[in-house]
Amino acid sequence: MAQVSLPLGKWKMNAHGFETDLTIIAVNADGTLQATMFGDPQVGVQQVDGFWDETAQNITLIKRDIIPITTPMTPPHFLIDLQTYTGHLFQNVISGVPLFTLEGFFSLHVVGGQSPMILLRWSAQFQSVSGSGGPHARCGWIADLDPMANPAGVTTFQNNASFFNVIHPVFYTIDNSTFTLTPTTQDPNHVIPPAAQAAGTDVWPLIAGPTDSGLRGALGQMLNDPARRAQHVTALVNELQAPLLVPGNPVYAGFDINYEGLDKQYHQGFWDFLTELTNQAHVLGKKISVAVGAIDTDGTLRSDYPIDPYNYTELLSRVDFIHIECYDFHFNGDTHIGPVAPRGWVADALQVVMNTGSAQKFIYGMPNYGLTVKVQSGDPDPTVDHTAGELGWDFGSLNQLSNACDPLTFRPTTDHMQLCPMPPAPPCCSHLNPGQNFDAGRQPNCQQAIDPSTIFFFDDLASLEERLQLAHDKALGGMTYWTVGDELPGFFDMVKKYF
Repeated sequence: MAQVSLPLGKWKMNAHGFETDLTIIAVNADGTLQATMFGDPQVGVQQVDGFWDETAQNITLIKRDIIPITTPMTPPHFLIDLQTYTGHLFQNVISGVPLFTLEGFFSLHVVGGQSPMILLRWSAQFQSVSGSGGPHARCGWIADLDPMANPAGVTTFQNNASFFNVIHPVFYTIDNSTFTLTPTTQDPNHVIPPAAQAAGTDVWPLIAGPTDSGLRGALGQMLNDPARRAQHVTALVNELQAPLLVPGNPVYAGFDINYEGLDKQYHQGFWDFLTELTNQAHVLGKKISVAVGAIDTDGTLRSDYPIDPYNYTELLSRVDFIHIECYDFHFNGDTHIGPVAPRGWVADALQVVMNTGSAQKFIYGMPNYGLTVKVQSGDPDPTVDHTAGELGWDFGSLNQLSNACDPLTFRPTTDHMQLCPMPPAPPCCSHLNPGQNFDAGRQPNCQQAIDPSTIFFFDDLASLEERLQLAHDKALGGMTYWTVGDELPGFFDMVKKYF
């Protein structure tokens, strides 16, 4: 059998009936390797020493800890202070997909007793850990890194790092007049890369573009200028290769580009920027992804779609992955409140993805937030059109809104989407044809328990799953969400059913 390199990343390990995550972080030139094991949440991630013999295709892992023996073979007061795993790498190819298995024996060194050594079987599989979507199957954005503003995001990742294949913390922004790469809040930044490394999760920071329409126009002009664009690419590549702006000497697997709101006149500059950045990143062994809004069928039929900066066909030839933001159909500050991600619209947008023939390069993005609105003046119904100043907008995490909902007013869905496209159509629905109806699907909404004049539109676990299953069935490459932190109970287990 031909020799193969030991795959880095997460392995699902079974040691005599005890399942754990084995993460192989790195293998050095001399064969020494860095690895971790995670099986008991109370113990947490444990460091493992090891050695990989490429010639013999054999691995040795050594974990030093002191744990009580609870097996029937010895009294419970005896202890194990050393575990040694030895195994051989096997590779099989099934339907063109390589499957990797480590298999062998592990020994437990017992302190005290008549048997100083216990020998048992163990095995580990690499392919089963990646999920159905592959190496980018489960990712997420950590949006606000200020521990005073959003402690849940950083803390949630630290406690669930092994869930993620990739994490996209918003480490950088170019929201300034010179588009200089600038770090975001630094205090918690240094804790994310170590947690990711211990879990074998790739750190792939998001670079946030400007939010002001004037600066977005200026960014487009810069990208259309080959000389200035080259300088911008160089700055990004330098930070990707050897990060200096974020403390702790992190190691990145790539960058996620989120330059939203570019006008169509800047399409070629944006495409050239992505091509040049991706080509240089690949030289370093890194990758580039882009975050864009979801495009439905009507969007692809527009006469100007061929020069849309976010045209899927153009992006596919220029980046490694595309995160599609399947949310904000109704958004904070809209003329009325309604579903953030109506099921019919999500299904239509995912069909557009499937029609590209490259669904595996798309990552389905879903919201971890909902909308709230209170009528301040005018028509008392917040689900109909209002003018500026009549609505008091806010939003919250799904967990927050779920807990603040008045259960007596809870409704599992809404008929709002049947009214949304009726003329005169509001801005969020203006592209719909009269009579066209994106069904809402399951769409929880309610009144706030402490203030019945405030309306919530949000998702529960069932509505998230309803849409996530669509992404799975359309064979997308994975899922992501905005943002990590304060997830609904059961969220991570639900996602694992599909990716």
